[in-house]
Amino acid sequence: MNQIKRIIFWTAVVFIGIWLIMPVLRWIMDLEFATDSIKSNYKEFLFFAIPIAILLTLFGTINDKDKGSKIAGKVIGTSIAAAVTVFIMFMSIFTDMCVWTNRQVLYENKNDSNTKIIVRDFGCGATDSGPPTVGIYKVRYFTDYFIRSTKIDTAKIDKNEWIKIE
Repeated sequence: MNQIKRIIFWTAVVFIGIWLIMPVLRWIMDLEFATDSIKSNYKEFLFFAIPIAILLTLFGTINDKDKGSKIAGKVIGTSIAAAVTVFIMFMSIFTDMCVWTNRQVLYENKNDSNTKIIVRDFGCGATDSGPPTVGIYKVRYFTDYFIRSTKIDTAKIDKNEWIKIE
């Protein structure tokens, strides 16, 4: 039974560690989610998974030798940490209303079909009264889930490297 508790504890700790490292890695590698639905699903999963993972760390923090008051303190402290996490994640929903949207593919790279030149716009939906900011970006799809985009001037590209999409 102690082996199972240790596995649960360390799995939860590793999951929390990955959750903390992922935004930093995406920032360092300049990656963004490929679609809004992927981003939404990721956030929805984390909304439930992180508090559960925090609660699962109790398997490693509560010892057989602990007295009732010490166990209660650990349970209450961990529950408060999970509740604070839920609150922070709930509040972060409102900070992410502005999104990039891929509108139209202009060119595709001849040598790499995962690299395209796309018209993208950045808008904030109902929270913004102005029109979206529109730009032309070179977008590289790393997987179905992540892309890297950089602003590009189509007048300066080598037309021999690109296929125009009509």
